[in-house]
Amino acid sequence: MIACGKFHVGDNQSGNPAEFNWGVDGTRLMDDWGVSDCLLNAGKNQATILVRNSADGTPQDPYMAFLEAQGLMDAHIEDYVGRNNDGVWTATYPTPLPDEAYFDTWITRNGLLLLERAPRNNPWYLEVNLQNPHHPWDITERMYKLYRDPPIDFPQPTEPDGSASLEAHSEIRRNYAAMLEHLDECLGQLIAGVEARGELDNTLIVFGSDHGEMLGDYGQWQKQSSLQASIGVQLAVAGPGVVGRNLCDDPISGGGSRLPSRRRLLGTGRVAAGLRWPLQAGSWI
Repeated sequence: MIACGKFHVGDNQSGNPAEFNWGVDGTRLMDDWGVSDCLLNAGKNQATILVRNSADGTPQDPYMAFLEAQGLMDAHIEDYVGRNNDGVWTATYPTPLPDEAYFDTWITRNGLLLLERAPRNNPWYLEVNLQNPHHPWDITERMYKLYRDPPIDFPQPTEPDGSASLEAHSEIRRNYAAMLEHLDECLGQLIAGVEARGELDNTLIVFGSDHGEMLGDYGQWQKQSSLQASIGVQLAVAGPGVVGRNLCDDPISGGGSRLPSRRRLLGTGRVAAGLRWPLQAGSWI
């Protein structure tokens, strides 16, 4: 069991215990969580909040530690503070970070590193939790140009509340599309890593998410909604035993059943008693 990327341990904005962080090496509490190798980080906003709330303004997770080592942490925090002040839902200007320091690019590199360290003679399970698409809509200069040169016009939100102009909504959706394209690039790199090990034909690949995004529909943003754009989460599975292009339109589970299902597919059974996995039951098999 190996894992990297965004694993939430609390909102880290106020009143959370000091232990609610992964440490700068990304391995804190890994034994409690039942993983054998990992590099876990905070969420996009969470990582900057942890630094700002710390007594000495130092990184509290590995991504911010990476940015600090590159001399980029202060610029990144300043950028996030500026986006909140300017209006986090409509701030679509590029991040000051270069492509190689972008959050999901960094997480993908970590996934490939963990994959290299995975055993070659035993089954392995790797979970890579990428950050995007998620507010703030910060993308690199290269990504920023993807849907602006020439400009692409996407459909406008359904019944927007008028708090943002139509052009602002277009700008937001251009950033969102660039985030999705970058996710596709990251997934391609991870699949190439599995193929380089000679294990692609014997690997089950599962692509999913924790929630959707309202993206201005009905004047709503993010995930606090019971409408389809918020609760409708994709689940794509490919690999041995999976029928190609077989669509399932019926709801099959909540997100909590994914991990137990994958453990069953590995033949590793349920999580041992005493570990801190939030949910140990349920299955979509």
